Amino acid sequence: MNSTQKSLNELTQQCSKVSRACSKILAWGLEGIDPVTGKTNRELLESELGGVQKVIEILVDTKLLTKR
Repeated sequence: MNSTQKSLNELTQQCSKVSRACSKILAWGLEGIDPVTGKTNRELLESELGGVQKVIEILVDTKLLTKR
């Protein structure tokens, strides 16, 4: 797997986590709390979106994407 594929794979994984966080919000609301972590669904979504932002920054830094 080359670096482009690795970066896109990481983006896919991060977006999947965002999707799961959104599904939890739809089911239990923004302030629903995960009994294991104690985090709200809002906190989980914010964290997962941060992961997507980091991957996007890597994609821009490596010139796979351009910043607009």
